[in-house]
Amino acid sequence: MAVEWCICEKRHFSELQREAETHGWTTVEQLIEAGLCGTNCQFCVPYVRRMLRTGETSFEVGDGDVEPSDASSTDSKRP
Repeated sequence: MAVEWCICEKRHFSELQREAETHGWTTVEQLIEAGLCGTNCQFCVPYVRRMLRTGETSFEVGDGDVEPSDASSTDSKRP
């Protein structure tokens, strides 16, 4: 199964990529501040980060770019 969407904001990664290019945004934080992704569960954040780095818009589960801050924020939400 491919990961291609921010589920919470119902936005396909290709739409996020176009928005980033249009506005000159280079970080996932800029997309979050604009309210386009990552505003709720943040499971899309590692994938959006990789999208911005590589231009890819479809990923296998687990193939996102995980930074230490992503891992700790995800772990803190788990029971």
